[in-house]
Amino acid sequence: MNRDKARFILSSVRQERVDRNDPQVEAAMQLLADDPELQDWFEKSQQFDEVISERLAEVSPPPGLRDSILTGMEVSQSPPWERRALVSLLLAAVLTLGGFVSWMISSKNLNPTGERVATLGEFEQAMEETISELEGLDVLSSDPLELLQWLSEKSTGTVPQLSVAEELSTDRFVGCKVVKWRGHEVSLICMRQGKGRDEMPDLHLFTISADAIEGLVSDELIARSPETDDSTRKWSTAAWRSGGRVYLILAAGKHVEPRELLPFG
Repeated sequence: MNRDKARFILSSVRQERVDRNDPQVEAAMQLLADDPELQDWFEKSQQFDEVISERLAEVSPPPGLRDSILTGMEVSQSPPWERRALVSLLLAAVLTLGGFVSWMISSKNLNPTGERVATLGEFEQAMEETISELEGLDVLSSDPLELLQWLSEKSTGTVPQLSVAEELSTDRFVGCKVVKWRGHEVSLICMRQGKGRDEMPDLHLFTISADAIEGLVSDELIARSPETDDSTRKWSTAAWRSGGRVYLILAAGKHVEPRELLPFG
């Protein structure tokens, strides 16, 4: 049994009610025990099912819906004003059902805590707008250890897990900030590509919880840069997922490997 087939089978299984007598379920559970990535998917899938179950419990049909539907058998025998009333009630029921279906569709983009999961493109665009509208930083410092320490005190889950070499030049660090986006905290470290202290920050590192972004596989690097030097695209970007976090680099200009610009060890 491969991973895709196991996911298909496990998607209809509740962890507390596993039918071990079903050979297909048993084979899927055996594969699950030996596959860490499948285990991570299954755990998040179970958490998502719990969120859906809780939301379903909050939904109730319009009052009198059952009686109105049963009365439909007698519509042809009713006066016109009664038929109009019944049509109005049925229309309200359809609208309620339609709203619920729309909610169910949108809920597919929720993470296990009920927050909306964004695509990498949405995150990238939002962070580009954040930089363009940035009016100041929370902390100004050329010491990367000081920046990481401050971020760890303000936003534990989004501190970059990057090493700082002892011989690291501090000329390139400017400061940091915690940004709020769609209910999530995002840490931002602003840096310079060059070593001149008079240069404006043109290299930015964002870090967000991996639960907030969909479609990124662990250690997969997605990099983009302007196709030409005079392209309307201002930033070269690089994004990857590691250690429960998603990292995004915005580097001004054209760079094939933006991650290599980071002044970390």
